[in-house]
Amino acid sequence: MRPVSLNFVPGHKKQLAILSAVLCVVGLLLGTIGTYAAQQVGIYRNRLIPLDIRITTLRDEQQHYQSMLQDGPSPSDIETLSNRIKILSDRLKLNGLWIGDIFYELEATIPDKAYLLQFHYPYEGNTARIMVRAQNENVMSEALKRLEQNKRISNVVLAGQSREEEELQVIIADVRFSLNRIGR
Repeated sequence: MRPVSLNFVPGHKKQLAILSAVLCVVGLLLGTIGTYAAQQVGIYRNRLIPLDIRITTLRDEQQHYQSMLQDGPSPSDIETLSNRIKILSDRLKLNGLWIGDIFYELEATIPDKAYLLQFHYPYEGNTARIMVRAQNENVMSEALKRLEQNKRISNVVLAGQSREEEELQVIIADVRFSLNRIGR
């Protein structure tokens, strides 16, 4: 085997030294970028693994609940739910008036451009209190008229009224009324 010698053209030694220095710097820069990218991948992987576990858990729960819904509620489930609703109704002293019925009546009574902000029952004795927000006085007047015409609601009293400072047309009313229990 014969040794190979590199014969450089005179003047090219300096160019090769500069080229090797540039390649060394580029190599160090690429190594630094690679290390940074590897760290970032590790950080994102550490964030994503708990999320993947949580997503998997939620999907399992969703499948569990969907399988339970396909079977439908059993008679004992319906009876348990009915008993819980009765206990809640008794604790709220509604005496047979269902909470869902109250909200249904209020939803059907209050016009589209008025909104129920608060509902308190019992407020004072057997009276209920609602806070209604309406776009203008005409809508509030319509809401009060509908409340008075409703068969399940009586003794409607406008206890207070205010306007929002931002928009002078918007009215907030404090309305109190009694609930009538109508047998089913």
